Amino acid sequence: MYKILIVDDEEMIRNGIKAVIPWNEIEIDNVELASSAKEGLALIRRESPDILLTDISMTKMSGLDMVEEANTLCNNMKVIVLTGYDSFEYAKQALKLRVDDFLLKPIAEDALKECIWKQVQELKESGQRSDEELRNRRVEGIRDQQKLEKVLQNLLHHYKAEALELIEQEYHYSLFENMAVAILVPACYSNSEAGIRISSEQRMIQLCMEYVDVKKLGISFWDENGNQIVVALYSDRCSSDGVDVIRNLAYRIRDELGYMPRTAIGSVAQGMEQLKTSYQEAVYMIENEQKQFPDILLSQSLRNKSTLFRDVYNLFLDEMNDHVQQYVYVMRVYDAFCKAVKAYNLSDTYVQKCCFNMASQIYFTCLKQGGSKPECSLEMLADSIRGNSVEDCCVITGQFLTRALKHKKGEHELIERAKIYIDEKISEEISVSALAVEMNVSLSYFSRLFKKVTGEGCNEYIMRKRMEKAKVLLDTTNFDTSVIAGMTGYNDSNYFSVTFKKYYGMSPTRYRNTRKG
Repeated sequence: MYKILIVDDEEMIRNGIKAVIPWNEIEIDNVELASSAKEGLALIRRESPDILLTDISMTKMSGLDMVEEANTLCNNMKVIVLTGYDSFEYAKQALKLRVDDFLLKPIAEDALKECIWKQVQELKESGQRSDEELRNRRVEGIRDQQKLEKVLQNLLHHYKAEALELIEQEYHYSLFENMAVAILVPACYSNSEAGIRISSEQRMIQLCMEYVDVKKLGISFWDENGNQIVVALYSDRCSSDGVDVIRNLAYRIRDELGYMPRTAIGSVAQGMEQLKTSYQEAVYMIENEQKQFPDILLSQSLRNKSTLFRDVYNLFLDEMNDHVQQYVYVMRVYDAFCKAVKAYNLSDTYVQKCCFNMASQIYFTCLKQGGSKPECSLEMLADSIRGNSVEDCCVITGQFLTRALKHKKGEHELIERAKIYIDEKISEEISVSALAVEMNVSLSYFSRLFKKVTGEGCNEYIMRKRMEKAKVLLDTTNFDTSVIAGMTGYNDSNYFSVTFKKYYGMSPTRYRNTRKG
């Protein structure tokens, strides 16, 4: 069944068309109405009708203008134009816009019905052609994949030279880039669950193609010899020689199919000609390791990289911890760490762990030596680096370290000195600019730093300290309020009383009487 949109600014005409046409007979089950071209465009965007029946002459926007814009929204929509004017210009413009039919008002009901039915039949034929083309493409794609599988199996099991020629000339894959083979073994099922097994294997190979082939990171195919999936990765196109790609793929399979495939990755081979070596290494690991294991099996060469880097990483970490008070030096060491990470071509997951561990240790060293909590969160860091690439992890961790290291003890000492100065001068006139001069820093820097360390502005802090001292004096002495005003830095006792009332909700005299009562 199909959907039609009728656009006409005359209510009687659009409602009349809807009422007189037997829509079910011509396989239309949804009839939408619009009273203007603008309303019609809105409905086209929202409903995507199969057929548009529109008048030409409408206010503000003509039907043909609407058709021109609608063509950019719905490429396959059939368009029938109605007009009360037998104009050559209208007809010429309608042809230019690829209008499917051009009708003059008034038109008989049967003629209109026949015209719409004709568009429905064309839509059906077009849909059948599209379905047939789609089926043909699917069949052709399956044939190509099966042929490619045979070629690659010949390369891995028999090493036939003609296989390399086909791979390069017919399938246009690079023969000379470094490659590594990963093997993924599906879960085992009993004979009674053969249908489930086949469905699972099909979805598994589909996921491999989505993660690898579509992104041009390698080639995925079914290996009949071992009842397993082979993924031949272009290792230089992936981080960590493809370990992260395969790990993420295995977790996706686990999440969708409910099991973790047994997985192994061979060492990097120099070009497709040497791919058989990487394949045999991965097969050996699968066959000789335990049947169940928690993570992906890596070749010795890939494992050695992580082991060697661990010693280098510990040297970086010790050096940074020993010089945590020297921001410039620590960040220079961190830059060297980032370069080493890239040089070792480590996996994203491994680098995420290294970065978080390094940031955690520096954070707690800063906390221990600085005496107060740095203004950065380890939890936020963990969320930020999780799932990110090596490059992004290094950038994010560097930003975290900058915030942690710049929260130095010296900054707090400066603010503590400022607080002592305020306490000593509380009965005198104090300005923030004078404080900045006293601390030998700029006014803008001092103001920002004071707010950052204390959580309140410097003027707010001074007023709070004045009011707290006034409150103590009112509680513990019989001094006149004018005297207390002078003792807390106010030359005008009336202004002091107004400020006190705003701060505590009552005048100094009333506060004292209330306390005594």
